[in-house]
Amino acid sequence: MIFDMGDAPREPEPVVGDVYLAKGPGRTRYWIVLARGGNDTLHMAGLDAGGCIVSTASYGCHAMEFRKRVGRCPEMQGWRLPIAWEAQS
Repeated sequence: MIFDMGDAPREPEPVVGDVYLAKGPGRTRYWIVLARGGNDTLHMAGLDAGGCIVSTASYGCHAMEFRKRVGRCPEMQGWRLPIAWEAQS
């Protein structure tokens, strides 16, 4: 007997603000997508259980293909944070 699996369900393409569970025993409990770069690269911040950034990493989109998205921060997509430049001497 063989089961015809068809196309296995996949999570939607990652977007800025998506939150995924982290793997491994470190302090990073979650990954949040900060930016999507060229060549389908995700730039992510690692969050601890309290929501503090404790690490950063870049992954290919395929790395999140079969991970379950556990949350979203949709407000991140429209953020514009001003930079206060230092005076040049």
